[in-house]
Amino acid sequence: MRDRAPVPNPYIEPAFYDGQLVHFLLPSAASANPNDQVVADCFRVGPRVPAAVPIRANVYVLLIPGADQESACSTTGEPTTLVHNHVFGAAPGDPDYDGHFLLILLGPGPNYPGPQAAASYNSEAAVQAGIAAGELAVIDPDAAHVHWVVMLR
Repeated sequence: MRDRAPVPNPYIEPAFYDGQLVHFLLPSAASANPNDQVVADCFRVGPRVPAAVPIRANVYVLLIPGADQESACSTTGEPTTLVHNHVFGAAPGDPDYDGHFLLILLGPGPNYPGPQAAASYNSEAAVQAGIAAGELAVIDPDAAHVHWVVMLR
């Protein structure tokens, strides 16, 4: 693994929020900061939000067939089989938005309808409905506590 990811800093990725395509900022994705959290030995997600800081919103990482928002490891810049989409539960203007998120990893559940359905999980309500229907399954309910900035434009 390289000490510094070959990605620009700040790093901007696509995501879904409330049915819309948005983007979010990972300010230290290319950092050599030893305090950065790394998820699945592939993705730098920034320094851990301190335990004293309340987390009021979720961000879901959907590791499902048909996902297409992220396909390269930020640690190496290499392609990954861990292709995924992001779904934010809050964004600027929401009372629960403060940039702090609990990162929840999801995979396909036993009733996953197939790759053509990936983009339909584009809001927190759709993700929760997918979990309830067995279409999505929680892999890690507490993968990381992150500080990501959602950009609506």
